Amino acid sequence: MSGLTLSQLWLFPVKSLAGFTRQQSHVALFGLADDRRWMVVDATSGNFISQRSHPEMCLIQVSLTPQGITLQHLNGAVLEVAQPNGSAVRDVTVWGDHCQAWDAGDPAAEWLSEQLAVSCRLVYFPEHEVRQVDLEYANTGDKTAFSDGFPLLLISQASLDDLNQRLETPVSMARFRPNLVVSGCEPFAED
Repeated sequence: MSGLTLSQLWLFPVKSLAGFTRQQSHVALFGLADDRRWMVVDATSGNFISQRSHPEMCLIQVSLTPQGITLQHLNGAVLEVAQPNGSAVRDVTVWGDHCQAWDAGDPAAEWLSEQLAVSCRLVYFPEHEVRQVDLEYANTGDKTAFSDGFPLLLISQASLDDLNQRLETPVSMARFRPNLVVSGCEPFAED
């Protein structure tokens, strides 16, 4: 794998909403800076909501702003959301992990609830919160924000190409929601 190169860098600021590619990113305590620091949760239970149950989430684009994020649905609806200050804390659950997050307020909750047709809230993972990475694969103190379980997800272009050769309808890399896409290796070398 001496010819391994980083060919794409993906960022998903809000878990399960659309992501985008970047040319560069800083690596922070939780993975790539600004990656999966926001999440949509059920308004009553605090459980995370994802594309697995609400595939229409992929229709909402996210862009970063100096103050927070902008959400834009493909139907044209747009909402600016400021990063919360911690004045409203909400208990949330992602893949069985319980943590506290900062609520982004009623306007964001109402907008997302309307777009997704489900009563939900938007929350932010604060810097001081700890969500431990599975100790079977990591060290004590290794943490992640709202990712499925690890701070970075790596996939190779060769693996996607191999898969697409077997599929009737090819899928895009975005379907796998990786952070790092590498080229120059055999299919599934990342396993």
